[in-house]
Amino acid sequence: MSVDRNMFPAPADTGLPMTNADEAAYADLIDWLTRHRDNLIPAIHSRLVDMLYSHRSTLRPTQIRQIANAEIDNLIHYLTTHDESLISAQASRIVDTGLSMQALLAMIGIFNTYCYEHCDQERLIPTLAQFATYYNRYLAYFVDVRETVILAEQEHIRSALQSSFSRYYTWLQTAADVSRAVTSTLDLRHLITESVNLIRSHFDHYHVALYLVDKSGHYAVLRASSGRDEAEIALEGQKVRIDNHTLVGACALKHEARTIANAHAETLKRDKTLLPDTQSVMLLPLISRREIIGVLVIQSTTMSAFYDDDITRLQTVADQLANAIENARLYYELQLHSQDLAQAVELRTLELQKTTERVETILDNSPDAILLLNENLEIELFNPVASSMFGYTAEEFVGKTLDSLILPDQMSSMRELLDECHANNQSRGINFIARRNDDKTFDAGIALATIREYGTITGLVCIIRDITDQVKSEEKIKASLREKEVLLQEIHHRVKNNMQVISSLIALQSGYTNDDRVHQMFRESQSRIRSMALVHEQLYRSHDLARIDFSKYIHELTTNLMRSYPNSAGRIQLDVEAETIFLDIDTAIPCGLIINELVSNALKHAFPNNRAGNIHIQFKASDTNQRTLIVRDDGVGFPDGLNVYRTETLGMQLVTSLTSQLNATIGLSQDDGTMFEIRFTVPEADCEDDPGTGRAKTRPLVERSS
Repeated sequence: MSVDRNMFPAPADTGLPMTNADEAAYADLIDWLTRHRDNLIPAIHSRLVDMLYSHRSTLRPTQIRQIANAEIDNLIHYLTTHDESLISAQASRIVDTGLSMQALLAMIGIFNTYCYEHCDQERLIPTLAQFATYYNRYLAYFVDVRETVILAEQEHIRSALQSSFSRYYTWLQTAADVSRAVTSTLDLRHLITESVNLIRSHFDHYHVALYLVDKSGHYAVLRASSGRDEAEIALEGQKVRIDNHTLVGACALKHEARTIANAHAETLKRDKTLLPDTQSVMLLPLISRREIIGVLVIQSTTMSAFYDDDITRLQTVADQLANAIENARLYYELQLHSQDLAQAVELRTLELQKTTERVETILDNSPDAILLLNENLEIELFNPVASSMFGYTAEEFVGKTLDSLILPDQMSSMRELLDECHANNQSRGINFIARRNDDKTFDAGIALATIREYGTITGLVCIIRDITDQVKSEEKIKASLREKEVLLQEIHHRVKNNMQVISSLIALQSGYTNDDRVHQMFRESQSRIRSMALVHEQLYRSHDLARIDFSKYIHELTTNLMRSYPNSAGRIQLDVEAETIFLDIDTAIPCGLIINELVSNALKHAFPNNRAGNIHIQFKASDTNQRTLIVRDDGVGFPDGLNVYRTETLGMQLVTSLTSQLNATIGLSQDDGTMFEIRFTVPEADCEDDPGTGRAKTRPLVERSS
């Protein structure tokens, strides 16, 4: 709205001197305004408040009262001094407060309305004329000042729009360049370095840095930076813990973008991620697949250099960069995996080649026929020995079935072998009669193993060996063994007979003397010879010509001893508790002689004066190859202080000598009679009847003789 300030000139502007009447009129008007001041102020205030809510003004209610007071006081002051500068100053203040033209006109209307309502007819016209003069100039100044302000605001808006457009264009250019950079390479180092350089160069920032979270997830490590050389040196290799103690750590921890308008705040002085000249900072989290992977840090030497729009726009660049970094990482991991896989494949190929060469060498040099059969038992692959063994050419052999290599009457055994192989993945080896291409047969051994793929049997490996020479050798060995068994039986038989002859000769010789002592010596010698002959007799009768069942031997030996002393019948009871244990001849003869001497000694001396009593014999295996022989009686016992190793009797000398021969230990106990305990060790080869105990798996044999 334009108002001509000369429309209502004041008397001072006419160039004519003010008359007394004019001065009286001014004084009267000033007096009237002063008296009505307190009434005008609420009226102006009320009108402006109404307009405040209807025109959505930014003025506060407290400012309205100040404007109303200032307006009345300035009008009175002007009428008093006629100072034109008061009008221009008030107009400037009103413009600064933001009061609109409509509000100013409304305020003028309040003055006019109040005059009409409260002035008399004589004062009304002069008063309105003075108000018109004042407000005409007021409006002129208001319009001029407001136009200046509007032009300044327009220039500011234009500049702001231009700056915003420039920043927006820079952001678009940066986004495009970063997009091209991240899509043109999958090299992580080149990607992040190029990106931070682009962001810094486009926005002309002091420093741009990119941190990536390490594998532990506890630290953010500086991977790329762009700025002055000294700035890059200050941050090179920096490692920041992800916590609230640094801006970078807090951004990574909270996954939130942030701007710092004043980087010199007291709480940020010790943040090692900030450079010395930094005034403001923007931090953007790099998030991929909802996981924080890094932080982009932009530092400026200008205070409040970053706006909220910058976060929104640059976050899209950061998101794009995060996805590119994650893709580059995945590509790098894929490359590593591909390299590892290629190396593994190459290594596996070499191993397979070596294995193939070894298998071919084994197949070509194996003395056995090796066949590869499919699920229909048809031959698919074979070695040279197989074709020569069965007399087929390579073309004839392929496709032959396993049945064609076997005599028909042996197919049932072969079927059992196949069933066993399917159940256990391999079979035991069996012998069979194989058939050649010319229908000739030969002795062969066969073994099978399954070939499985993903748990399904797809074929068999068949190994066949020509055992013709082996069978012939075994037959010769068996024949030789039979001859030796017969010969050994004959030897034991003859030794037993010769010992019986010796015993008979001793019996004949004893008939030529009447000396009881000599007769006793002859009987003892006969008893010893019979104990040895009994071993050879049992070996002769046994299927095992090397060992005898010593429990049976003990029973037979003690039975013969009881018969040799007829005066002990009925009064002396003999108990035998012997486990089924096998001993060889070198161990059985000394043990038999020891039992003979100890039992004979008990029968002769333990029960004098026809005393009744018991003799107990126990033979057991107390360990894997440990044997224990116990001979106990409840007779009168040995004399006190007897040393079994220093006795002068022949019987006890024989016992100690035979004990030494067995490398055994002998113990003597004389509690309630006499007990001899002899412990000895047998070779491991004699402990085959029952692994772990060396005894046959039968119940102990207990027999009572009298």
